[in-house]
Amino acid sequence: LHFVGPNQVNFQIPPGIALGDSVPAQLTKADGTTLLTTLNITATAPGIFSVLMNGQGQGAVLNQDYSQNGIPQLIVGAKPAARGSVIQIFATGGGATTPALLPGEAASANGNPLVQTNVQPTVTIGGINATVKFSGMAPGWVGLWQINAEVPATVTPGSAVPLVVTSGGVPSNTVTIAVQ
Repeated sequence: LHFVGPNQVNFQIPPGIALGDSVPAQLTKADGTTLLTTLNITATAPGIFSVLMNGQGQGAVLNQDYSQNGIPQLIVGAKPAARGSVIQIFATGGGATTPALLPGEAASANGNPLVQTNVQPTVTIGGINATVKFSGMAPGWVGLWQINAEVPATVTPGSAVPLVVTSGGVPSNTVTIAVQ
């Protein structure tokens, strides 16, 4: 388990489950009630984290200077990304990596070696393909996928520009970023 909240549970799929398998999953809540579901195992399942922690609205994105992306009227200290700058997108579901990590193992905190995803994602910002500079596990973190992408110079600026990551043909949720 990576995170448990009132409306969300983040966990890592154990290694060794074959792609294409459908496996049962059970969640037992504190009140004793049980939720049952089936998980379909895929190579990738991208999901971009959001500031509101619901997968919608402003994405969990840092600007090139490591400041929070967004508009300062809504997020104190946030600012829009400049066109042509590189942003850091934080997500889950990037799939297998090289080198492989053990379950629950964090990527090296100093980034040596960089742990890169085996499947190279695509990123669109405002519907325009962005150049992906890096796709791998965030240094020092367990299960946190970091995608560094260049904001296209031709994207229309705005406070809620759509951002989508696609990996292995599977699109993520759509979040937004602020672009100036």
